[in-house]
Amino acid sequence: MHATQTEAKVAPYGTWDSSITSASAVAQSIDISYVFVDPITNEVYHVERRPAERGLSVIVHSRSSTDLFERGSSWNARSAVHGYGGGAAAAHDGILYFSNVGDGRLYKFSVGVLDDVNVSAEPPSPVTPMDDRKRYASPTPHPTQPHLLVAVLEDHTHDTPSTVVNSLVCIDTLTSTVYPLITGADFYAAPSFSPDGTKLAWQAWNHPHMPWVGTTIWVGDITFPTSSTLPPMQATNHIRIAQSMAPQLTHPGSGVSYVSWLDDDALLFLAEASGWRNPWVYRLSLRNASPVLKAPIQEDFASVYKLLGASYYAPLDFSGPDDDHPSQGTRDRDGMREMLFVAYRGGQSILYIVDLARRGRAEAIELDCPFVDVSCVRAVRCSTEKDSAQVVFITSSTDVPITVTFCTISRLHTGYKASFSSTRTPPVGDLAVCLSLPRPMTLTGDDGEPLHVVYYAPLNPTLVAPNGERPPCIVNVHGGPTLVALQSLDFTKQWYTSRGWAWLDVNYRGSSLYGRKYTDRLDGRWGVLDVLDCVHAARVLSSPPYSLVDPARCVIRGLSAGGYTVLSYAAGTYRTGDAPPTPSPAQADTDFAFKAGTSYFGIADLAALTRASHKFESHYVFKLLGGRPDGPGMAEVYRRRSPVFHAGNIVMPLLMLQGLADPVVPPEQSQGMVDAIMAHGGCDRVKYKTYEGEGHGFGRADTNRSALEEEATWFAQWLGIELSL
Repeated sequence: MHATQTEAKVAPYGTWDSSITSASAVAQSIDISYVFVDPITNEVYHVERRPAERGLSVIVHSRSSTDLFERGSSWNARSAVHGYGGGAAAAHDGILYFSNVGDGRLYKFSVGVLDDVNVSAEPPSPVTPMDDRKRYASPTPHPTQPHLLVAVLEDHTHDTPSTVVNSLVCIDTLTSTVYPLITGADFYAAPSFSPDGTKLAWQAWNHPHMPWVGTTIWVGDITFPTSSTLPPMQATNHIRIAQSMAPQLTHPGSGVSYVSWLDDDALLFLAEASGWRNPWVYRLSLRNASPVLKAPIQEDFASVYKLLGASYYAPLDFSGPDDDHPSQGTRDRDGMREMLFVAYRGGQSILYIVDLARRGRAEAIELDCPFVDVSCVRAVRCSTEKDSAQVVFITSSTDVPITVTFCTISRLHTGYKASFSSTRTPPVGDLAVCLSLPRPMTLTGDDGEPLHVVYYAPLNPTLVAPNGERPPCIVNVHGGPTLVALQSLDFTKQWYTSRGWAWLDVNYRGSSLYGRKYTDRLDGRWGVLDVLDCVHAARVLSSPPYSLVDPARCVIRGLSAGGYTVLSYAAGTYRTGDAPPTPSPAQADTDFAFKAGTSYFGIADLAALTRASHKFESHYVFKLLGGRPDGPGMAEVYRRRSPVFHAGNIVMPLLMLQGLADPVVPPEQSQGMVDAIMAHGGCDRVKYKTYEGEGHGFGRADTNRSALEEEATWFAQWLGIELSL
């Protein structure tokens, strides 16, 4: 029985005791990063990153929850391509391939599945040469010659952002030999063979663009030369089937991404022609692309394309076990070709079924979706009856941690019905009573534009604050900056809210999933608009009619690009006036101030970042700041927006947390910021803690626990709160 309001103990906000300890919060933070399906055996596998196991990523047979690496081994199924990885593994006819981040090599091993309980795996063996300067991702077996893989190769032989070379390669796994296949672009992603194996599709883009802005989708013919002097596979006759378009004065840009094959003639991809990512189809025989939907839907049908191997749709096979002509990739007997799509509305996932046979006239039929986020969607051809199809994906909810979920969709006379099951749902147990549910809100900026935030109220069934008291608030700034704070269960947030703190995620203008126009608002304004939006959100929620939080006890934290926002606020660089017009910057900071901040591997020197960051994002800031650092007048813009050069303005106490193996935001960024603050007499208001072996995003349990406790203690110290750890 839960304590009632009259039984609850009275204690000030921020001081509450909680059953969610830092140890339990970290223990709940297993991340499922990838799901993949063997197209021959239909076995499903996923990759778990486990903080309690030195942050290693382990491949798991999903239905049996069987680890496929020997416990205690150092195998780490993660790719370092593009710095963020993705596309770490693949399976074909009982053979699994994976990228081992420790040495960069691709490995393979056999898996034996007797049933959903008895699963065994052989030890892995390498299929690429020993060379830790090379990294591989998205291994893709050929459908008829599966010993030949196509993969993304990132070559760090000359390891500077301008000299790293990316390409698509062919790997002969019988001889462990790597052959060049497609070269010339700065980046590659999403290689996929047509069902008959005669063609290859892929995505490519060049600096200064990011993949969600400047991708081109290509198709080439695949041949297998018989001469022993030639590579075993060649890709010829490249044709461009879709291309991203630059923004115009009257129209936002249109990115293309997420390409896959429907059959040997048709490809499906997502395009932003309407300003929102919606499905399109290209037919090779007609050489034209057309929208799938009767009318555009103002919802993004995927997140921005950043992680290799990401997928937000899958074909539905309703053919049944006795049908010799399954509908996956072809029309079924009713002339239908249904696909399951994930889209986002208000920052939460929704599920649609769309019949591609009605291309240009299709309607999106919405299914009930009990999850706030759905990703890594894959088809599973194991239906036991006709008019029943199955897919698998990664899901997260507001009250259930991330898990692998199987979705069975029944096609009825009255429509479609979806049912969901998980083979292993992480336990929440008694902690469930302390979970604060997200409250998404759309605020109005000073200029009348929307600003999206998600608020979490303090919640603990055994405690209540004194009448009239408002809680301290942690304003959280997501990274990217072109990402988004989702509404999934996060035990760091719950650790704070169960102790009587409010939490506010600010999806500032520039965030994804709210349309291209919203995302492009940050162009030329990074370090200004994001800061103003965070200040505005906290000021609005601390004022009538909301009055949800205490304006005198608000603090700010951020990771990576979010850390840059924190440092920009602290240094006051957002007030320099060099950005395109932004409404009322003075009003935003005359009646409100954050009392302390935490920067997790935040950016301090923008020009230095373009020289020392990894290749993938080395030109990212050009669009965000309005030009290259060597462009006309831009050197001064970079300097004015770089907090390290304005450390003398900093009076807000700052905690700096940094991984010493971070290739994305190198440790020199945080160290330089700390040195500058101290040089200006700020020794009493800055604390710096580093973590050996940690990269961009902390992976180990001991690191995450330390960081959480360091941050909470720091905030409590400067707000005068007696915190219960």
